[in-house]
Amino acid sequence: NTILYVQPYGIQVKGQLLNSSISANGIDAATGQAGIKLYASPARRPERNKISFNSISGGPTGITLEGVEFLDTQNVTQVTRPFENEIFGNLLGPEVAIGINELFGQSNKIFANIVQSGLVGIQSNSSLGEPVFTHISLNNVTRADTGISISGPAKGSITGNAIGGANKGVWVNLTQGETVNVRYNNRIHVRSGGTGIQVDGATKVLLNGNDIWSDDLASLSPVPLSDQLLDQRMRGRPGWQGV
Repeated sequence: NTILYVQPYGIQVKGQLLNSSISANGIDAATGQAGIKLYASPARRPERNKISFNSISGGPTGITLEGVEFLDTQNVTQVTRPFENEIFGNLLGPEVAIGINELFGQSNKIFANIVQSGLVGIQSNSSLGEPVFTHISLNNVTRADTGISISGPAKGSITGNAIGGANKGVWVNLTQGETVNVRYNNRIHVRSGGTGIQVDGATKVLLNGNDIWSDDLASLSPVPLSDQLLDQRMRGRPGWQGV
């Protein structure tokens, strides 16, 4: 399908959707809120679906996978989460602000997508991912200010992704002591002055096997950045030029 003039979603599914596919659609979401949105209702959830090989341009969000918080009959907060869905092989164009947004998900797999968004490439908030390999993996993210972000009371893995030209490559900002794996050859290229991997909050993060580099050659120096900046200031003073 080719979908234009979206208001507010190109494709929207709420509640129960099982073992289905949303594939090979071209969506211009510039006039809407998201190209594709799957979200749960209090009693029903999207489960084991595949969102694949779609091309989405424009709009605040390319693909949204969203759970719902609600109060049960005892006034206790419950969460219904999209479960074991797969988002793969999609192209999210440069006019999209957030490429893929997962909120209150569980055991979903986001892999092998090409994301060229402006604000955040892939964002997972308060979602429960698989601990090894299969949460956010093998994606190619370029142009985004933040490549991949996991936040809230969440857990998951960020493995084998290529992130290019970001101000912040991977941002892990959790509010509980869950475990997030950031490892196994994530290749992260950051802008001059950018951060490869930033960890905030009460978080247990496993880091190894990541390849991080910057356009700024000074980032390769063993001299601390604070000392480099002091050196620059001193060289700019009268009488110190050329030293």
